Amino acid sequence: MITANKDKFKGIVFGSLVGDALGGPLEFMSAHEIQEQHGGPVTEMIGGGVHQLQKGEITDDSQLSMIALESIVKKGFLDADDIAGECIKWINAGPKDAGILTRKVLKRAQENENGKIVGWKKASKEHAERFPDSSRGNVSLMRCYPAALLSYRHSLSLIFDTARLSQITHYDSVCVAACIMLNQLLVNLFTGSLKTGLFADNTPDYSIVPISTAIPETGYIKNYLMENNPERPVPGGYVLDTLHIGIWALFQPGFEEGLVKVVNRGGDADTNAAVAGALLGARFGFSAIPQRWLDGLDPQIKIRAEYLVEQIYNMPEKKNFGLSGKIQELFDC
Repeated sequence: MITANKDKFKGIVFGSLVGDALGGPLEFMSAHEIQEQHGGPVTEMIGGGVHQLQKGEITDDSQLSMIALESIVKKGFLDADDIAGECIKWINAGPKDAGILTRKVLKRAQENENGKIVGWKKASKEHAERFPDSSRGNVSLMRCYPAALLSYRHSLSLIFDTARLSQITHYDSVCVAACIMLNQLLVNLFTGSLKTGLFADNTPDYSIVPISTAIPETGYIKNYLMENNPERPVPGGYVLDTLHIGIWALFQPGFEEGLVKVVNRGGDADTNAAVAGALLGARFGFSAIPQRWLDGLDPQIKIRAEYLVEQIYNMPEKKNFGLSGKIQELFDC
């Protein structure tokens, strides 16, 4: 029976939260600008930035993740329709920050066309097909980890649920594959499937990145990761760059050191740090997150996250729901 280390399970959620809150005020800044404006690397919770965030305030990265976690707790399984509906409510409420593609898809999903509501499936697929050059952002990657927490015991359910969670806004097959790879890696970390010796010299080793024969794009992504300079992943908004920087952070010697390095690269700092924080949390655990960062989070967010982690961790084992042989249907919705 596959079991989850609770400290690491919880570390994913809170690692992503503190990464988001640390990186939010530095979004769109360069590493040089961060150094100049703050007199050195940022190591504490601060406010401000382009979105004028409060100290410890989360952005769309964590808001969307919380929506997915709350839906899973409410429904007992990953219901993409329910999550999409809640995401639509969220975008209509006017969040401070929302990705361009996410906003377009969720707005398009509400439009009336020939007497029918377009819906998230058509809106997401339509955007990926019409605008392939702008369909590989990192937004679904930053919010995909709830599927790993739900479906880690069943590899096929993990693939299917992760794909559906991405497709709500990011239908592109590379985005889907990147989310699957991230979640498989998270599972390997919090179930103890990865030997700790892999991290001994803190040199990024991309052999840890799992590929799936069911999703051919994972092979392409692994080649992409291995061909890039592992010391300088690009801190931009491209989904594979964010995956790359998250895995690079995973090989830093500690949770705090890894997250500080990611945040201070700037660029899409909140999303890169949210993904890196989830990975670091899965490696080092909740107990490794600096208490001052946890204390700096919005108290309501902490209470909410604590409850959701407890509920999902204790959720009865998820069954496979007859998904065998249906992976091909993921791109036929």
